[in-house]
Amino acid sequence: MAYPLHEKPLTHERSYPSSSGSTPLEDPIPKPRGEANRLYNLQSATRLREDRFLEICASVQALIATHLDLALCFTKQESAAVDIVCNEATKQYPCLGNFKYDWVMHDLIKLELKRTNQIVQ
Repeated sequence: MAYPLHEKPLTHERSYPSSSGSTPLEDPIPKPRGEANRLYNLQSATRLREDRFLEICASVQALIATHLDLALCFTKQESAAVDIVCNEATKQYPCLGNFKYDWVMHDLIKLELKRTNQIVQ
C-alpha cells in the first residue's frame, strides 16, 4: 500500500491498550502536512486543551529523558526505546492513540530532542 509522505507508517508503530477504558478512534486523526511548529502548530493540530497538552508534554519530556539518548536525533534513536516512550505515554494518556501512525508522539519526541540537542551544543 502506498502512503503519501506525510502519512507514511513509521517503524515505531504499535497498538494502544487503554488504561482508562476509552478506546482509540476508529478513524485516527491524520498528520497535517509539513513539520510541527514550522507549518502547523502542534497543540492546535491535536485539538487538545492547552492545559492537557502541556501536561502531556511534561510527561513525555520525562519519559524521553529516561529512555532516549538526548544527544541523538529522532532517526538515530533505538526503535525499542522510542516504542517504550510511546507506549508509556499512551498508557498515561489514551487520547494519544487517536493519532494515525503515532505522529503526535513522534513530533513531541522530535521537538524535545531538537531542544535538548541545542542546549547540549
